[in-house]
Amino acid sequence: NLVGPLSSSSLSSNSIIQGTEAKTRLHDAIRNLVRIICSPEYPVVFFLDDLQWADSGTLDLLSVLAKDNSCHGLVLLGACRFDEVNFEHDLASFLRDLEMNEKQPVVITPIVIHNLTLAAVDKLISDRLNMSIDRVKTLANAIYHKTKGNTLFVQQSLEYLHKAGILCYNPVI
Repeated sequence: NLVGPLSSSSLSSNSIIQGTEAKTRLHDAIRNLVRIICSPEYPVVFFLDDLQWADSGTLDLLSVLAKDNSCHGLVLLGACRFDEVNFEHDLASFLRDLEMNEKQPVVITPIVIHNLTLAAVDKLISDRLNMSIDRVKTLANAIYHKTKGNTLFVQQSLEYLHKAGILCYNPVI
C-alpha cells in the first residue's frame, strides 16, 4: 500500500492537502516506493548530477531518503561543481547535516575529478582521431588551452570541429 486508500471523498475540493502535510505525504510515498523496489540483493542507485543547482525541496527529499535506516540497498550518488558551492550554499548545509546526523551519520565520500592534463588531452585526441600524438600535438595544445582540460569541453570541441567540417575521417592518413 504505497500511498494509501484514495476515494473520491478524500479528494474533495474542501480537503486539498497543502504545505507541510503535502510535503510529508510526498516524502512518505517516495520513501515507501524506495523501500519496496530496493534491497541489498537488488540495490537501486540514484545518480543526481549538478547538485549545486538543487532546490531545497529536492535536498529535503534526499535527506529523508539518506537518513532512512529502512531503505536497505539504496545508494545515492551526487555530482556537483564544488567551485560553485560555498560554505553557506544549501548543498553545503545539506552535506554537513547528513554527516552530523546524531541518530546515524551518513558516510559521504567525496571523489574529486580534476581536469585533464595536457598529456591526457594529447592521448585522448590521438585515440579519437586514430593518429600519433606527434601528429595531433598542435591541435591538442590548442584545445587544451581553450578548455583548460575540462573533459566535457574537450569532447565538445572535437565534436564541433567535426560538425563544422574542420575534422573529418581520411582513411589514407
